[in-house]
Amino acid sequence: MFKMIGVATALTLAAVPALAQHHPDHGTGKPQGMQGMQGMQGDMAAMHLKAFQPDQLLAQRDELKLTADQVTRLERIAADAKTKQDQAKATHDQHKQELMGALMADNPSADAVGAHFRAAHEAMGAAHWAELESGLAAMAALTPEQRTTVKSWSHGMECCKKP
Repeated sequence: MFKMIGVATALTLAAVPALAQHHPDHGTGKPQGMQGMQGMQGDMAAMHLKAFQPDQLLAQRDELKLTADQVTRLERIAADAKTKQDQAKATHDQHKQELMGALMADNPSADAVGAHFRAAHEAMGAAHWAELESGLAAMAALTPEQRTTVKSWSHGMECCKKP
């Protein structure tokens, strides 16, 4: 019986990272009160910063008239972010596996389960932070005029339409 509970818990916890990426009001059609508005603002801020991801900017290098130095900086920012994200995801996967193992024990330890659960979530947070950090660094690599152009794309959601 306890093994079945452990398996069910493990499966639920394995889905948590994917579920954590979704705002609780998504899919309801109506945000709830001020918390719903804050969620929408957070989504808009994320969309705005997504427009400044180095890969997005490099894909628009001609339109933004990026200099060779800017291209080099953006490529380095993108490579650094990918390295950080890959490391964080590997750490997440390792702790998720260890969490599954801890849950499958005959008498799962709350300390062991909790430690791997927290470590997995911390690693996923590190991956998200690497993405945010790369957007901020890429934004700083642009001129004020280029930032204005990219901001206009994010307001029109063009950032998500352009290749």
